[in-house]
Amino acid sequence: MLAVLQKTKDGYVARFETLNWSINGEDRVRFELYSESDGCRLVLFEKINKMTGDTPKDLAGWHVCLDVIKALLDDRIVDSREKEWEKWYKEYSLLVENFDYS
Repeated sequence: MLAVLQKTKDGYVARFETLNWSINGEDRVRFELYSESDGCRLVLFEKINKMTGDTPKDLAGWHVCLDVIKALLDDRIVDSREKEWEKWYKEYSLLVENFDYS
């Protein structure tokens, strides 16, 4: 894990590179945390080098993870992560299927 703190005029910005994966080493996932007056902002970046059959699965998984984080911060729980994943998997499958690669 790589953590970089930068001092800004409004406080500190923390960037955490938490995960790099792929067969060819080119796909990346990065989380960034930014200080805000009422807490912090979490930003997720995913660089996908090549769309595969796993891409909609991965996107649905990240979507559910972020929904769970939001729910926990709002003092709620997600009743069924699996059902949420299935819903988002269908949506992302359609988006990836219709994605223009040109």
